[in-house]
Amino acid sequence: MTGAGRPGSAGRETMGNNPYTQQILVPHGAAHFPLAAPGPTRRYAFLLVPDFTILAFSSAIDTLRIANQLSQRPLYQWTVYSANGAPVASSSGVCVVVDGAMEEVGRDVALFVCAGNDIDAPCAPGIVAAVARHHRFGGMVGGLCTGALALARAGLLSSGRFTLHWENQPAFVERFPHLQPTPHQFEVDDRVITCGGGAAATDMILSMIARDHGAAFATAVAAKYSADLHVEIGVVLGRGPDGEDEVVGVGATELSRIHPALEHL
Repeated sequence: MTGAGRPGSAGRETMGNNPYTQQILVPHGAAHFPLAAPGPTRRYAFLLVPDFTILAFSSAIDTLRIANQLSQRPLYQWTVYSANGAPVASSSGVCVVVDGAMEEVGRDVALFVCAGNDIDAPCAPGIVAAVARHHRFGGMVGGLCTGALALARAGLLSSGRFTLHWENQPAFVERFPHLQPTPHQFEVDDRVITCGGGAAATDMILSMIARDHGAAFATAVAAKYSADLHVEIGVVLGRGPDGEDEVVGVGATELSRIHPALEHL
């Protein structure tokens, strides 16, 4: 498995020599959802730590990939880092080749720490320093699975909502008794974004796509994950004023605009 910047991937748009803009993956597919005014490319960086959960990581990246594919536009670009530039072993034993060693990224880049079962790994000094520096200079930071531990160690969770994988919440509270994670799948709180493991990363990215490009497009992206398009597909936009999930849905009839094959569902 390779990061975004590796050669040999068809459908990439070359955008100069900057490592954050050099290659943007826009795969071809049968389904298409046109966007009239998509705006500039939004950029993400994923910092992998040892024993990270590959399901959460791949769920986040593949949701961005589907958005690019459906729109046939470079809506999103992602770069994958490790602390030292070496491949990183996931909790399933699969090693991921990254684009390089972690370095400073522009404030327009959302930086996510991807962690997993080893709750000490995201607390490594270099990881904590990277997220603290990025947030201090105005960037958005986030945590997948147990990535919130790095944000907590950096002092970024003291005044807002956050979450992490339910299995690791008791250990988190033992380490940070003054911090209380929520039971939600994900949280978006200003420039801090966190989610639990597995499919929670999909829901988190879908909510961001909905805010960037509208609920109908985000629902179309969600439809690519569904095995049964006869049911309505909902996209969680985030927390409402009452603390409950804001959910929007697009029925199968409306999905016919994505591809003619769906018009009789």
